[in-house]
Amino acid sequence: MLLQSVRTLTRTLKKMCSVAADVENMNKAVQSARSLTAEELDKQSRRCNIIIHKSPERPADNGEERNVHDKRYCMQPLNDLDVGLIEEDVKKIMRQGRFGASESPRPITIQFGNRNIKNLVMESLYKIKHQDSKFKSVIVTHDLTRKERQEL
Repeated sequence: MLLQSVRTLTRTLKKMCSVAADVENMNKAVQSARSLTAEELDKQSRRCNIIIHKSPERPADNGEERNVHDKRYCMQPLNDLDVGLIEEDVKKIMRQGRFGASESPRPITIQFGNRNIKNLVMESLYKIKHQDSKFKSVIVTHDLTRKERQEL
């Protein structure tokens, strides 16, 4: 009788270990799915954005003055691309990072209202080389996720 109870207990423990392993595997699968979903949402939120690197930063004390300067600076070459861009097509223009945290100018993120406008701008970037000399050193890229940047 005691031997039979020990065997039953052993079988129960084995089943519990098996169930625990299954739960652990399910938790890993759920975590992986969450990670993939977060990455996809990040991609979707960035698909209408471009990043402008090496654009000079105005050393104004007031953040509002810097924002106005950045908006004027970005809109000038975008309007000269002749893609039919109007100011309402641009949802947001903002610098990345904190002001004064680095010696080099912070990149500017431009968020467009839709993806087609962004693609037209990206396809017409070759025209920037023929514009004012202040825009020749500027680098324009797609807004990539951290994972996409690491893969490059």
